[in-house]
Amino acid sequence: MTPESSPFRPGQPVPIEFFVGRRPEIERLRGMVNASAQGRFKIGFVSGERGIGKSSLVAFVRHLVESDHDAAGCHVFLGGVQDLREMLRRTFDRILKESIDKSWHQQLINLFGDRVSKVGLFGVTLELNLAERDLSAMERDFVPSVRPLLESIKEHKKSLFLILDDINGLANSESFANWLKSTSILRKMADEPRTHFRRAELQKLLTATEKKGLDSFLRRMTKLGALEKDPEVRGGYRFPNLLHALYFWMEAQRRRREE
Repeated sequence: MTPESSPFRPGQPVPIEFFVGRRPEIERLRGMVNASAQGRFKIGFVSGERGIGKSSLVAFVRHLVESDHDAAGCHVFLGGVQDLREMLRRTFDRILKESIDKSWHQQLINLFGDRVSKVGLFGVTLELNLAERDLSAMERDFVPSVRPLLESIKEHKKSLFLILDDINGLANSESFANWLKSTSILRKMADEPRTHFRRAELQKLLTATEKKGLDSFLRRMTKLGALEKDPEVRGGYRFPNLLHALYFWMEAQRRRREE
């Protein structure tokens, strides 16, 4: 198929009735949604040349999981976004706007409270006004930030299928990379109560993707003061504040009960 004959156009997903093929990719994404419905946080990447149909693929999967897997879908276009907090602000704003005609819309209004305002000259639209402290909390603890949202819609949907479309502008952002990597490592680090650990011990618990981001994750946690190197143990780290160790362990136990 030549670019001229392709039905795909960047930023313009084709209608689902024209979308065929890509069964392995579709099934992998559907499998991740199934896992998320069991309480497991999953991240997947769809990559390829510009105009190959990435947006159409995820839009098609969204249609499937909304109808077949009882999932709430949200498609966030991030073209031009280069800042992590702007990505988070736009994501939660889009979640709110896409819920307008859904049965759980009022639950989200109640959740966001006075952060929601009604604006618009030609018909009323909603605007989500997040303060810097809100964005800072989301940046630091994204998964816990999403949990109240999922709790608010659990009577209607089992999981959230969140599509972050076009992250090229964020690809070179160190803060975005560290944020993305930190969403799965913390709970494994605290899977059992401990005040210190070795890097090699933690590495054995991680997936191949997580292992690649381990060192940058440890550097960031050390810079933030949540961890410090253990001078008495080669490759060792410890929690300078025992409350941090207790918090991470309690979070790991809570997640284990949910799963």
